[in-house]
Amino acid sequence: MENQNNQNYSQNYTPNYDPNYNQYNYQPVPQYQPPVQTAPQPNILVFGILSLALAGIVGLILGCIGRNKGKEYIANGGTLTGASKVGFILSKAGIIVSIVTLVAAVIWVISVIVMIATGVNTGFFEELGEAFNY
Repeated sequence: MENQNNQNYSQNYTPNYDPNYNQYNYQPVPQYQPPVQTAPQPNILVFGILSLALAGIVGLILGCIGRNKGKEYIANGGTLTGASKVGFILSKAGIIVSIVTLVAAVIWVISVIVMIATGVNTGFFEELGEAFNY
């Protein structure tokens, strides 16, 4: 009788086979995906604005950093659009303004040193004092 029950069971049993069933929950090996290049818009824009606002040595450094970030992005196959393009242009403008500011400051310092060394007294400060009644 036991043998008969086994036969009935095996006749009535149909395995439910699912080819997509993964008994051990193995995950497929992920394929390498190259990183997606996104435009560094905030970085370039911030460096461009700061290079104009802080004209001088700091502005020159920040302008060069912003310009280099833009050039690096372009070299990697990216295209500057929107805020990143504006920041790239502002970085270039900041470099130019910083260079002009530094040259003007150097000329001013040299002229003051020459005036002090030669003893030239133009009377500017006396005239300034008279203008403000000092």
